[in-house]
Amino acid sequence: MRIDQGLGWKGLALLAVVGLAACGGGAESEGEGDDHSPTGSSAVVTPTPQPNPTPAATPDPGTPAPQPTPAPQPTPAPTPAAASVAYQQDIRPILETDCLRCHGQFGSYAGTMAYVVAGSASSRLVRATQSGGSMYSHLSGDKAGKSSLIRRWVVENGAAQSR
Repeated sequence: MRIDQGLGWKGLALLAVVGLAACGGGAESEGEGDDHSPTGSSAVVTPTPQPNPTPAATPDPGTPAPQPTPAPQPTPAPTPAAASVAYQQDIRPILETDCLRCHGQFGSYAGTMAYVVAGSASSRLVRATQSGGSMYSHLSGDKAGKSSLIRRWVVENGAAQSR
C-alpha cells in the first residue's frame, strides 16, 4: 500500500512537513544527504490538486448595483417632561414635618434616596407611607394626600430632586 493512499491534501501536507523535519528540516540541497525512505528510494509526495472555487458572478452591466442598506440610527431618548412632583419643593416639607424628628436621614435628598428606588412602587419609603404602612399613621393632616404625593414622586416622577 502506498503511504499517500487515502490521505486528503491536508494529510499529505502534514506528511510532507513531518518528512522534512525527519530529514533535517529540508536544509540540505537537492542531491545531497542520505536517503531516509524505508524502501531505499526517495518518495516524493505531491498533494492532490483541489478544484478552484467558482468565481463570483459578475453583474449584468445593464442591472443597477444593489445599494447598501443604511445602518439603523439609534432612537433618541424621549425628553423627560418636567417633574410635577420633586423632592425639594414637595417631598422635603412632608419629611421635615412628619419624619425628621425620628428619621434624621430624611433631612437630605441623598439620605432619602437610601430608601427609594426611582420608579419602583416597592421602594421602602412608598411602602412605609402608604395606607396600612408602618409610618402612615405618623403622617399629619391629609395622610392619603401625602402618601399619594410620595408615591407619585417615586413612581411617576422618578424621585426627581427638583423641577
